[in-house]
Amino acid sequence: MSFLKYLCVFCLFYSLVSRAGLYHCPRNVSPLSNDYPVKVVVISESGTAVVSDDSIKIPLEIARTLLHVLGNDTPMIFFCGRAVSFAKLKKLLFAKDKSKLGENLAAKLIHVDDDRPILWQQDVFQTYHNPDGGVVIRQCEGYLPQNKGPSLSSLISALNNIGIKAVSGQAFSTQQAWLGGVGGNIEVISQNFGVVGTSEFTREKLMLFQQDVLPGINVGSMSTSWLPLGHIDEVLVPIGLTKTKDSCEASALVVDTNLALKLLADNLDLPFYDILRDGELPSSVELLQNGKRKATNRDVIQWINKSSDILKWNNIIQKEINESKKSLQELYKNDKKCVVNFIPVPALFLTTKFNNKGDKRINVFKQLAVSVLPSLTNGVLINGHYFLADPGNEAFRKSLSNTLHAMNLSVHFIPVTSLMHTGSSTDGFVHCVVNLIHSCEPIE
Repeated sequence: MSFLKYLCVFCLFYSLVSRAGLYHCPRNVSPLSNDYPVKVVVISESGTAVVSDDSIKIPLEIARTLLHVLGNDTPMIFFCGRAVSFAKLKKLLFAKDKSKLGENLAAKLIHVDDDRPILWQQDVFQTYHNPDGGVVIRQCEGYLPQNKGPSLSSLISALNNIGIKAVSGQAFSTQQAWLGGVGGNIEVISQNFGVVGTSEFTREKLMLFQQDVLPGINVGSMSTSWLPLGHIDEVLVPIGLTKTKDSCEASALVVDTNLALKLLADNLDLPFYDILRDGELPSSVELLQNGKRKATNRDVIQWINKSSDILKWNNIIQKEINESKKSLQELYKNDKKCVVNFIPVPALFLTTKFNNKGDKRINVFKQLAVSVLPSLTNGVLINGHYFLADPGNEAFRKSLSNTLHAMNLSVHFIPVTSLMHTGSSTDGFVHCVVNLIHSCEPIE
C-alpha cells in the first residue's frame, strides 16, 4: 500500500514538472524554440501564373514524406494556395495507385485560400506566442500584400477554426535589408536566447532588427554576410534543449568545412554527388567535380588540394563561423549562465563572381560563397524528427544521421533535391519553404 502511495506522489510530481517544464508558454510575447510540439506545418505552392503539376511538386513531396513518416501523429498541414492546386495536391497524395496513405489521413490536410501564393513560407511571417497560449502572426513587411505577398487573414482564420487562438500582429521591419530582413534569418535557440544572421545589415540596423523580431530575449548574431542571401538557416539550426532541470542548455547544428573535408578523405571511393537533376549536375557540383560527371570523393579532394583558392575560401569561412560560435557561446553563458553546444555538420563552399558595386555588406575578399551541396542546417525539426533535402553525398548523410541518432532524433531526407538544388546563389531548401506553428502550456 505504501508503495502505491509513493508511486502516486511520484506520478503527481512528474506530471507537474512536465506541465510546468520545458513546454510552458513564454512570459512575454515571443517565438517558441524547436523543442515545443508542432501543431501546424504551413506549406505553399509556388506563385506561378499557371497552375500545374510543377507548381505543387515541392509541397507534394513534403506533405507525402510527413504523412508517411508520422502517420496519425502528423501535425495539421496547411496548404496555402489556390483551390485548384489544393485539389490536385490531394488527388496526387491519396490516389490509391500512387500512394499508400489511407484516406483517414486526408483530414490532416487543410486548404488555406491564397490567390498570391509564395513558396518561401519561412520568409513570409514569424509566429509569436502569448502567455495564455494564443498565437500572434507577424508578417515580414517585405511580403505585405501591397508589395508582393499574400494576406494572412485566411491563415489566421484557419488556425482559429482548429482551436488555435490566433491574431494578426504588427509586421516586422526589414530595416531596408531586404535579403536578410525576413523570417528565414530568425532562429530561437532557447526561450531566452535567439540568433539572426548579419546578412547585408549595417551594425545599427542589425541591432534594430534583432530588437524588433525577438523582443524580450537576448539576441546574438552569426556572420552570414559572406552568403548571397545571408540567412541564418543556411548555416545554423537549433536542434534541442537538454532534457534536464537545466533546460537552458541547448544545441544547434552548425556547418563545418573541416568536417566535410575529413569525411571526403575518409570515404574516397564513394560518389561525391549521386543525385542528378534532369540528367544534369547542379552548377556548383559541376564546378567542384572539375568537369567529371561521376566524380568520387577522391576526385574532389584531389581537385581541392590543387586549387589553393577553394581551400583558402573554406578556411576563411570556417574562421568566420568559429568566431561567431565563440561570441554566441560567451553571450549565452553570460546571459543565463548556461551552455549552447554547437554540433558540426559537413559543408563545402565555392566563391561566386558577384558584382558588389554599391553592396554595403561586409564580406571577406569582396566575394560571396554558395554551398556546393544542399545545406544540412536547412531542415525542420518536427516532434523529434528532422526533415531536410537529401545532400546527395552518402558520407554526409551517414554523418548527420549518426549525429542526430545519438541525440535520440531521427533523420528523414525529403526527395526535393533535384527540384530545388541548382547550385546557384538563390537556392533554398526545406526550411525555406516550411513554416511551423508550435504550441505551449498556458501560464495560469
